Amino acid sequence: MKQIKNQGLRPFFLLQAGQFVSLFGSRMTSYSLTLWAYGRSGSVLSLSLLTVCFLVPSIFFSFLAGGFLDRVDKKKAMLVSDSLSALLTVLLLVLFQAGTLRVGVLYGVQFLLGALNAFQDPAADVAVSFLVEKEDYVRVSGIRSFCISFTGIFAPMVAGGLYGLLGLRAILLLDLGTFSFAFLTLLFLVHIPGGTRGGEREPFGRACLEGLRYLRGQRAILHLILFMGYVNLVYGFYQCFLPPMVLSRAGGGEMALAYVNGAIGAAGLCGSLLVSAIGLPRRKVPMMLGLLTVSYGVCNTLMGLGRHWGVWVLAGFCGQVLVPFLTSGVDFFMRSRVPGHMQGRVFSARNTMQYALLPVGYLLGGVLADEVLEPFLAGSSRTAQGLSHLVGAGPGSGIALGFLLLTAAGILGMAAFSRDRALRALDDDGEAVDS
Repeated sequence: MKQIKNQGLRPFFLLQAGQFVSLFGSRMTSYSLTLWAYGRSGSVLSLSLLTVCFLVPSIFFSFLAGGFLDRVDKKKAMLVSDSLSALLTVLLLVLFQAGTLRVGVLYGVQFLLGALNAFQDPAADVAVSFLVEKEDYVRVSGIRSFCISFTGIFAPMVAGGLYGLLGLRAILLLDLGTFSFAFLTLLFLVHIPGGTRGGEREPFGRACLEGLRYLRGQRAILHLILFMGYVNLVYGFYQCFLPPMVLSRAGGGEMALAYVNGAIGAAGLCGSLLVSAIGLPRRKVPMMLGLLTVSYGVCNTLMGLGRHWGVWVLAGFCGQVLVPFLTSGVDFFMRSRVPGHMQGRVFSARNTMQYALLPVGYLLGGVLADEVLEPFLAGSSRTAQGLSHLVGAGPGSGIALGFLLLTAAGILGMAAFSRDRALRALDDDGEAVDS
């Protein structure tokens, strides 16, 4: 693998600075569009469809992106995908100014953004592998988690304030400003060496399938991806439930949702600092399973039983503070065991498999909330009245019951994966040899 030598982490920090600023703007826009869309539809399913429209093309095109990204310059791929995303933001701004922006239009825009994300994210992931040395993988993963968590803390708060004061237009303009900073930083200050496969190029279709063929021969890595697929399924339900529950319950509202998202971001920031400072244990798989069990048990239970934003803030913090250890462990296994020249295809195949259940969680969560849980808790049956003493009554109480169901699903899932010998073998397997 060709990497930048004698420059330490400077190239990575330059790349990350631009990505961080751009992510902050994108998170602000996403949060503001959530408020805007929910204020017009009032439906959990309608809100979850916004995310599904982003996830489905992102997952599908990730499968195709791998064969493409291993053939092209990663920097150019990132610049092009970011530029097209900015044009879509301009489109939203124009439609909003003209008074013709509708929730249905957002579905189409989200679909296109998801398709672009399928190329941008794997390109950035692989670029990091070419910019840093192996001994810095855990530290770099912690830094990236820190940036994501920081935006999780402040982007919703800033967006919530600006949305109330200046409206959606100001946030879209600010998003375009953050894009400009990221684009210029990447264009002029960051050089990403290597990263394309030399020699005779194989057919594109075969290149796309090669990532799946590689994973088929790496049983431990394949089981790691299946494990993360289940984690993402539960996460899809969680993310579908959280905004409408906090927005609709008596102890919630728009600022309450900003506080909860801020606490989740703060927890991720603290966890990122911890993992960067103390690193990971030698045996990482038992750590990952144990931390998720605790996270599911504490976070979802408090979310379901809480009836005030203060409890939900505590729940969000407890649930997220351990997650950077999980993501750093997964990142370490993928980067250290997949050869550099294969990472574009393998990471893209991984994204397709790992995130395929995420939109399923969003869709099922929306249907479950709108058609089953909310009507059931609003009914007059003895069971519903008994459960109302546990999770409360009124709008959002059915979704609160859904969080308690997630507690059971998460803990049972971790218990099942703890018996997976292939997954546990990751701590014993050797490292990939790059060529």
